[in-house]
Amino acid sequence: MSIPDFVPAIRKIAEDYPDATFVPGHGPLAKARDLRRFADYLEELYTSVQKAQKEGLSEDEAVDEIDLSEWDLSILPAAHDSLLPEWATAESNIRWVYQLLK
Repeated sequence: MSIPDFVPAIRKIAEDYPDATFVPGHGPLAKARDLRRFADYLEELYTSVQKAQKEGLSEDEAVDEIDLSEWDLSILPAAHDSLLPEWATAESNIRWVYQLLK
């Protein structure tokens, strides 16, 4: 599933279950408002990286240019085809989306 497909799916779950408590794969328990915020974050992340690529920015330039600090992200371990965890940060998220869009 792509990010543009994932965002409306997250929003639909939040809308369909407004009073539910969600148990994510990692991180704290979440409410519908947390899912909506996550969808907003993913949408901004994707749009920002897409714009950076259209402007011809390299991956490193996109990392330097895109400011996701307003989201006050938690740093979470995320294993990707490796035994050792990587850390999911604003920078790594920008890099992952940049690679997805290539």
